[in-house]
Amino acid sequence: MSGARAGPSPARAPVKNKMLLVKTKLDVSRIHGIGLFADQFISKDTVVWKFNRLIDLVFTAEQLDELAPDALAQIKKYSYRDVHSGLYVLCGDDARFFNHSTDPNCLDTYESHEKEGITFACRDIIAGEELTCDYALFDLDFDARLYASPPHGGSRPRYSRSDARR
Repeated sequence: MSGARAGPSPARAPVKNKMLLVKTKLDVSRIHGIGLFADQFISKDTVVWKFNRLIDLVFTAEQLDELAPDALAQIKKYSYRDVHSGLYVLCGDDARFFNHSTDPNCLDTYESHEKEGITFACRDIIAGEELTCDYALFDLDFDARLYASPPHGGSRPRYSRSDARR
C-alpha cells in the first residue's frame, strides 16, 4: 500500500498475502513516465501498500554486485534502499510506479510493531488521481537519484499517521 464503502477499513481488517491494498491502475503520468493511479476513492489514513515478503524482494549490495549490468540497471531503476535496513527493496507489484512528490498524497512510515514500512493516504484521494509519495522519507539513495530535489539542508522528518492528521 479501502475508500468510501461500508465495513472496516483495510487499516483495521486482517490482510493476507496482499500487496497494494486498494484498487489502482497504471497510466501515463504528468510527473514522470508511468504512474500509479487510484481506481477508487481512498479515504485519509487508509493503508495503501504494505511490504509482503512473499511478493517483494530484498537484496544486499553484495547480491546486486553479482548481477549483470543490464539486470543491475533494471533492479536499481525500480528499487529503493530502505532507510532502516540499508537493503534494496524491489516491490513485486505496481507500487514500484509510485512517483515522487514533495507534496505527496501518500506517506511512508514505520509503525512500532512493523519491521518494514507501510504507505498510507495522508488525505482523501479521488479515483483517477495519481498516487505519490516522498522518496526522501524511505530511500537512502534519494539525493543521489535523478529525481532528487534540490538539497533540503539536513535530514527530512519521518512521519507517522498521527502527523498526517494535523
